Amino acid sequence: MKKRTLHTLVITLAATALVACSESPRTAGGDGNGSGNTGNNGGNNGGNNGGNNGGNNGGNNGGQADQACLDFQSKYRGLLVRCLGGQESDYEQFLSIDCDEWSANVAAGKLILNSAKANECLTAVDNLDCATSNPFAGDNGPDPSCDEVFVGTVMIGGECDDDDVCMPQSRCEQEKDNCPGTCVALAGAGEACDYFGSDICADGLVCTRAETSTAGACATRKTAGEMCEGGDCATGLSCGEMDVCVGPIAVGEACSDEDECAGFARCTGEPGSATCQLVTKVGEACDMTTVCGWGPCGMDGKCPAGAGVGDLCGVVDGSYVLCLTGYCNATSFEEPGECVALLADGASCESSQQCAIGECTDNMCGLPICD
Repeated sequence: MKKRTLHTLVITLAATALVACSESPRTAGGDGNGSGNTGNNGGNNGGNNGGNNGGNNGGNNGGQADQACLDFQSKYRGLLVRCLGGQESDYEQFLSIDCDEWSANVAAGKLILNSAKANECLTAVDNLDCATSNPFAGDNGPDPSCDEVFVGTVMIGGECDDDDVCMPQSRCEQEKDNCPGTCVALAGAGEACDYFGSDICADGLVCTRAETSTAGACATRKTAGEMCEGGDCATGLSCGEMDVCVGPIAVGEACSDEDECAGFARCTGEPGSATCQLVTKVGEACDMTTVCGWGPCGMDGKCPAGAGVGDLCGVVDGSYVLCLTGYCNATSFEEPGECVALLADGASCESSQQCAIGECTDNMCGLPICD
């Protein structure tokens, strides 16, 4: 997996679900760099050398990292409230990170927290315009500072347990997630990659392949107007209906594909006359022609919040309904399912999305057993 920043971790938790929410038959489309402050240096020295003063500073920095992690979650939940409606509490499971892990890595000197970049990024999230910006639609943050909040310090060849702790332009190569691995360099242009495997290409590159092969090579992402396949367009562009990279289309302008619209807008209307329109927020009036943020118009004539445990989910009345709590047990795209509570450690499972802790391994939820 490619190296994550706190921003990319937050959006990864939500991106797939938000894309799924946009699917509707009413749409016309087809388918911290820099050095830390003295406290940070003290934390790093404490993690490396075990000095009492450094250790104390490392602990303080761990607390700062924990607060930064919590602040990011709150800001992004607030963004969803602003653009899609509802309350922050609706998105607690939907956007949830184990902040203790970040704090521990900062305290141990494996990560450097750049507080100035964190503040810049949080301000940028506050200033996002729902009509023009949607950080959940790709890996690009609302501001370059968001990619510089946490920076890994473990050098290539060093031991790691996650991509985050590895230095820039490297990743943690592991046999199993959450088990010890080794930091290795991201693949450069022309180097081999697995098209259907983890994203190991360096920033600005993507794994491409010949149509008849799963083997691939890292190549520069496509620019506007170039032919594309899936997600190989440059950040901010999407692969349009004609398999050409296209830029975001402004609200009110004509569109032909769901992913073409800017911000939180959706391509709405009949083919040939569709335009990009902002979704109607939770609790606002709607009808059968309205595109709500989290599913079809409710029986009360208002856009519903995301589904909770016990509610219908999956394809409901022609729109995709997301579970904001629990997981959806739908078995096909033809019939709806029901939101079910996440499974406890040791429970029988079929997929990792069902598990409250760890992953589904050998049909059992739990953390992996490292050799």
